[in-house]
Amino acid sequence: MKRVFRIYVIVILVVVLVLITFLLWLVPAVVSRQAEKALSKTWGGQVNIEDLELNYFGPVYLGKVIYYDKNDRKFIQADKAKIILENWPSLRPVLTEIEIGKLSTRFSTSNGISTLPVIPSYAQSNSSQKKIDIRKFSINNAEIIVTDSRNTTSRYDNLQLQVTKKDVFYDFTLNRAGFIPHDSLLVNGRIDSKTLQTELSLQLQHTVQQPEMALMFAVFNIPEISAEGKLAANLKIRGPLKQPAEIKSEGTINLDEWAILKNDAIIASNLTSKVNVKDQSFDFENITATIFDGNVAGTLQIETGKNRLTVFSGQVSAQKMSFTELTSVLGGPGKKATKGTVTFDYNFSGNGKDLQNLTGEGQIFLDDADISIMPSITSTFKAIGLSKLDPLKNSDAACTFTSAGPVITIKKAHIANRFAAVNVEPGGTINLQTDQIDAHIIAAPIKQVDAIVKNIPLVNIFKNIKDKLIRLRIRGKRTDPPGKLIKKEPIKDIKDATVGFFQDAINNVGQITGKMRKRYRSLNKPENEPNSN
Repeated sequence: MKRVFRIYVIVILVVVLVLITFLLWLVPAVVSRQAEKALSKTWGGQVNIEDLELNYFGPVYLGKVIYYDKNDRKFIQADKAKIILENWPSLRPVLTEIEIGKLSTRFSTSNGISTLPVIPSYAQSNSSQKKIDIRKFSINNAEIIVTDSRNTTSRYDNLQLQVTKKDVFYDFTLNRAGFIPHDSLLVNGRIDSKTLQTELSLQLQHTVQQPEMALMFAVFNIPEISAEGKLAANLKIRGPLKQPAEIKSEGTINLDEWAILKNDAIIASNLTSKVNVKDQSFDFENITATIFDGNVAGTLQIETGKNRLTVFSGQVSAQKMSFTELTSVLGGPGKKATKGTVTFDYNFSGNGKDLQNLTGEGQIFLDDADISIMPSITSTFKAIGLSKLDPLKNSDAACTFTSAGPVITIKKAHIANRFAAVNVEPGGTINLQTDQIDAHIIAAPIKQVDAIVKNIPLVNIFKNIKDKLIRLRIRGKRTDPPGKLIKKEPIKDIKDATVGFFQDAINNVGQITGKMRKRYRSLNKPENEPNSN
């Protein structure tokens, strides 16, 4: 009898030990594995749950949850998460509340490419919806870390999020705790859980750093460009989250002390503007900046909408930009001018992202510029016998033009210095995308036409000057050899404006004067607008 009793005791102890093992080790392992599988359905990478504390009579605690991106880099880490379950313990618990102590999110870019993880679409089944009924969600301390290809890090921390369910609505507040100069955030809003209709207000002050903007440019596939500056926004946003094109906003955004960089070289500094936002229209007014040591001003209007392309228009003008700095950034290796300034005006409009849809008109002036970095211009001066005089280091140039996509069409263009004058015939084209040029020019050394232009009446000018002038056809790729790119053609006619230009160039010792510039600017003025004096 005692022996049978001992066997029963041993069996009971074994069952108890198995049950304890099941409850304390096997169940948490199974629950952890099932949770990882569920989370992985909404994530393109791996998900690991560490330190699961399974409490049968209270909240469940997760010590650490880590999301990895597709490159096995840590992307999201949630520490000290508390989970509240209803109908627990049971086989059908319902998740009702989540509180995360600390949440860290890391973004990175490499060579101008974003490494954002891909999140595949995931639709919850009816059974999964019954297991999830989140009525409260909170994050006590969140941070966003952005790292660029040089391992420069920008950290945005002390974020707090509170989400509470009321009927079918989720009310939420996102704010940045503590006092940080020039950095504050407050977002209040409501989301309809059935329609995903949202209304929120946003007040933001933030000093944007380069890694943050590098990430944004990378998302839009714009490599090598970055920016930094102060941002202040006061917006109200409303619309359906599942139809982003219908989301509308209203308010203002202020940009101050911004810098735009390309490959670490500063393109623009001290950029400021006020952006008026209304529905899906953005009006950038009073844009000012210092670009290549010159003063630049302009405006920009952007309008987006459902089922149609983004429409934009604007104007920009610049005064005395450094031609040296401009060519050092935009001209490529070995394409840096030694001197000169640039002044221009340009009005433009377009739609969508395709360059083909951009149109505009404008004028540009180069003062005392080194234009020897332009191979086609260098070849032109060699063709008229001035290769040894090095006239290109101190030239003036003026051009009025229209643009359609990447193609620039010349309305009027002149180049002048104390050695030669060049007139570009109207209608010449330059394709900025393919580097193709197709233009006719008339050129001559000033010494050879000086006496003729000054002393012979205009009616007899053609017969006397035609042997001194050279008409060239420039046709081909900008980098083609001169023999292939430039061909001589006979002079059929000389317009009065061409003769007038040669007279001006001679009388002003190769300088394009303020009076001559006024003629250019008048070409783009409406007929009823008077010329400025």
